[in-house]
Amino acid sequence: MPADSDSVTPLGRFAAAWGLFGVALLLCSAVGRMAPPALEGMRSGMDAAHWTAFALVCLLMGYGMGCRGLVRSFAPRVAARALHLLRAPTPVRAALAPFFCMSFFAAPARRLRLSWGLTATMIVLIVLVHGLRQPWHGIVDAGVCVGLFEGLAALAFHGVRDLLTGVPSREPEVC
Repeated sequence: MPADSDSVTPLGRFAAAWGLFGVALLLCSAVGRMAPPALEGMRSGMDAAHWTAFALVCLLMGYGMGCRGLVRSFAPRVAARALHLLRAPTPVRAALAPFFCMSFFAAPARRLRLSWGLTATMIVLIVLVHGLRQPWHGIVDAGVCVGLFEGLAALAFHGVRDLLTGVPSREPEVC
């Protein structure tokens, strides 16, 4: 059911757009906070070992966090849940659409545990990385930025694809 279907309500259109935009905004905000320390780290006089670590961290984060986490799992699920909102919105889900799309509620127990657990883990890692000195702080932040850029691209791709075709990229896992 493409987005221009007669059965789609204005609330559904708002909820789907707010869900995708809100998640993209959160990812962009993270990039905006991490890019300055990453650039500072690169300007701090890195030696060959630092540049090697930089390349390895960017590759590992690009593959692990970006490709495996955000591109293959997170972005398709967010898009599928936005498509679900388009078709079956409720006022509460529409208001909290970014959090609904990220599976923080109205999901099976296993998905809820994963979503909240990953978020808690990310918060702990952010605190730990914040304590690192440059250039290491910048190296880790640069790797995270690589992964987040991949995730943003995947979110745009799957979001547009799902809403235009009406076919979800994956199971939305909605309760």
